[in-house]
Amino acid sequence: MIIKLSPSYTIRNQKNCSYIVRVDKIINNDTNEFGAIPIPPFIGYILSRLGRDELDRDLMLLSDEMGITKNAIHNFVAQLLPNQDNRGNKEFKLSDTFSIVFPSNLLEVCESVEETSFFETEDFNWSQEFIPQRPSMPLSVNLMVTTLCNTSCCYCYANRSLTPLMSTVEIVDIIKELKKKGVVNLTLTGGDIFAHKDWSVILEEVINAGYKPFLSTKTPLSPTDLKVLHDLGYTEIQFSLDSDDPCVLKELIKVDEDYINHVITMFEACSKHGISILIRSVLTKKNGSLESVARLYNFLSNYSCVKEWIMTPAFFSEYKKQQYAEIEIDNDSLKAIYDFSKKHSSNFRIGLNKISSDGYVLQKCNTVSEFVCRNQICLANTTSLSILANGLCSICEMLYDHPEYILGSVRKASISEIWNSEKALNLYSPQQENIESDSPCKTCEVFSKCKTTFGKRICYLDITKVGGNQEDPDPRCPLSKKTKYIL
Repeated sequence: MIIKLSPSYTIRNQKNCSYIVRVDKIINNDTNEFGAIPIPPFIGYILSRLGRDELDRDLMLLSDEMGITKNAIHNFVAQLLPNQDNRGNKEFKLSDTFSIVFPSNLLEVCESVEETSFFETEDFNWSQEFIPQRPSMPLSVNLMVTTLCNTSCCYCYANRSLTPLMSTVEIVDIIKELKKKGVVNLTLTGGDIFAHKDWSVILEEVINAGYKPFLSTKTPLSPTDLKVLHDLGYTEIQFSLDSDDPCVLKELIKVDEDYINHVITMFEACSKHGISILIRSVLTKKNGSLESVARLYNFLSNYSCVKEWIMTPAFFSEYKKQQYAEIEIDNDSLKAIYDFSKKHSSNFRIGLNKISSDGYVLQKCNTVSEFVCRNQICLANTTSLSILANGLCSICEMLYDHPEYILGSVRKASISEIWNSEKALNLYSPQQENIESDSPCKTCEVFSKCKTTFGKRICYLDITKVGGNQEDPDPRCPLSKKTKYIL
């Protein structure tokens, strides 16, 4: 029997700490997952060495290398294997204050020898003391390849003023550096990547580096473009479509009347090339009536390539405050759309983002203790970094070049230097006593759990949207100010 790490995960081994890292080939919508799990170096070593041979031979090699009995290693590995009696996640308690929850699908049985993919720094040693810590390089990077788009959406939250844009050569060099330094996940964003003149060159470089990022676009791709994607190994892309009505599309995203015909051609070609389409629709008062949603549903139902349809309300953007007031969808419409989604089924899944039976309601917690247990997890500047189209590095793509959250520029320093800079480290682990404002965080009893841990329970973007700064609480915290915006 051969046991190895599931291809859904990889291992990063660095000094004093190893990580189980989820490999994201598609967008993961579960905001309550860490994406990476700190584990002791000796466990990282064991997991990264499985799959070299039959399990019995693997265990003998590990026993010889580590001086641990073969039986002890076998008992540990056996507990991680999925079985009928225990299909859930496995929790191992290392101390009174620290435990590890291993994913249920971490290991798998395979038929042939296949060494586990992992990354190891030169200063790693499996026998080192375990110190849970922020990784020495980001595990996930969001690379904005352009600010250009082939549409002009009235609800767009983007900052289009990022200049000068990086050249294709600079982008390719960044991709190579990320691979060399052990970055596991790479996301490509824009703008619209297909508005970049060298999109196929960039994608080919990304694929050659071992990444396969999720692609999202509003550009109706030609059969030739789809053939390129198919040849690169793509079988799924996300396409944003808010309506099938040419008049509505012209008003919402500033396209001509032929746009929807190009979309139809694209969908037909996707069916031919075996490429699945995941649809995303942004809801506004211009396309959020029940009649409009039903019409789009009927349109999408005509195409077998459509596998999923996600609807989301337009979010508030500080870059388009005036426009947002003009397009914001009312809550009664969101409630009606929720009811519609539950009554209709098709060949594709219908999903809703930020919409419940109550429409959109900001889910505030009653106490700060409840908040740090329930609020979404933020990995910005913990395991993830965003590189903007002009080379500036932000902790989050959607914060753009907000000065509080810019860590440096790839045109002036390496990604490693930026990630480990004084500003990045101070932002990762702020000191409560250094808060100078009258923020309620200054005296909050859960400050450490909320703002200084591996999985922070705050969203810096939402804090910024409501006019706050890094010293202020998340809008969902009971100590925060009220907000009327859809976040």
